[in-house]
Amino acid sequence: KPLVLLMHGWPEFWYSWRAQLAALASAGFYAVAPDLRGFGATEAPLEVAAFDCECIGNDMLALLKVLGHSCYALVGHDWGAILAWHLGCLFPEAFPRLCVMSVPPVTLVAKVPPVDRMAQQYGEDFWYILYHNEYQDYGKPWPIDDPTALTGPAEKEYDADVEGFLKRLYLSGALSTSEVKAMTIEAPPCQDPKRSAGGQLD
Repeated sequence: KPLVLLMHGWPEFWYSWRAQLAALASAGFYAVAPDLRGFGATEAPLEVAAFDCECIGNDMLALLKVLGHSCYALVGHDWGAILAWHLGCLFPEAFPRLCVMSVPPVTLVAKVPPVDRMAQQYGEDFWYILYHNEYQDYGKPWPIDDPTALTGPAEKEYDADVEGFLKRLYLSGALSTSEVKAMTIEAPPCQDPKRSAGGQLD
C-alpha cells in the first residue's frame, strides 16, 4: 500500500487527522499521522534549533525507515504545511508528492527571513507567529545559535496554564453553542492587545 504521511498544525497532534486516516485507509492507502516533535507525548528539546525543518525532516525520515516504507505523499496543514514545503525541497527524493493546505509557499521564495517579513507587515500589532518566535523583544526572532535561549514569553504563558490556554483557544467562540455546555471558562482580562494570546480585552 502507498504510504501517506500527514503532518498536523499547531497546537494540534495526530488526532486532528482521525477522519482522514480512516478515509485514506478505506481508499487503499497506508496512512500515518505522527505527533510532531514537541507535540503530544513526544520529546520536546529545549533548544530552539532542535525544531528546525531539517531536524523534523530527519524525524520523518527515521519514522519511514522504522515503518519500512517510502512516502507516496506528504500532507501538511498549518505548521505541518510549512514543514511540508520545506521537506519537499530538502528531501525531494523522500517526499516526491506534496499536499499542502492553508499555507502558500511564500517562505521558499522570500528575500528576508519570515519573522522579519512578518514584523515589517504587522508592526506593533499582535501576530501569534511573532509571539511564538519572540525571545526578548516582540518582532525580534530567537537567537538560534545561542544554546542559552531556551524559552520565551509564549512558552511561559502557555506552560503556566496549559488547560486554560487550550480552552481559550478552542472553545472561546463555541461557549454559547449547544455543543459546549458542560465546560465553563472565564477568559483572563488583558490590558494590551499586543500581548494577548487568547484573553479578552477589558
